[in-house]
Amino acid sequence: EDDLKRVQEQDPNMTKLNWNNLRETPIGHLVALLRALEYNSYVTEVNIANTRANDMIGQCISQTMKCNDTIQVLNIESNFISAKTMADLVHEACKSPVLRELRIDNQRNNYGEATENLFCESIVEGSGMLQKLSYSWRCPGPRQRSQVLLMKNRDNLTRLKRNKN
Repeated sequence: EDDLKRVQEQDPNMTKLNWNNLRETPIGHLVALLRALEYNSYVTEVNIANTRANDMIGQCISQTMKCNDTIQVLNIESNFISAKTMADLVHEACKSPVLRELRIDNQRNNYGEATENLFCESIVEGSGMLQKLSYSWRCPGPRQRSQVLLMKNRDNLTRLKRNKN
């Protein structure tokens, strides 16, 4: 509850939030946290892996990614988010102007080739900032395509940094 309060009050000293493995966290607390993160200007890393997050939490994360422009690392591994909700979440995350790492692996539900293709489309249509997507691809086509797209993003960002210097 202290972390939730600090996020709500925009504590500038709180840049990393780690709620990993808090399996008994009430859904209401997770929803409140994600709503507070929508407009938080300081938290750059959010870890809510293995918290039994479901589709409702996945939808809240999507909304957070629409509004927030400071989260650079998002870890939601080992939860219960379905394919449709995860596809929407990845789509919103890829549009983020600052998110560079997204971890979504080890969900209770398995995703098929159609969902994996949606992940790739989201990377293509995104802001070009995403450099790492932690996900165990099951289909070789989307796996290879995502690797090429993420490498292209990394190369473009490296080139931009080099040209600024």
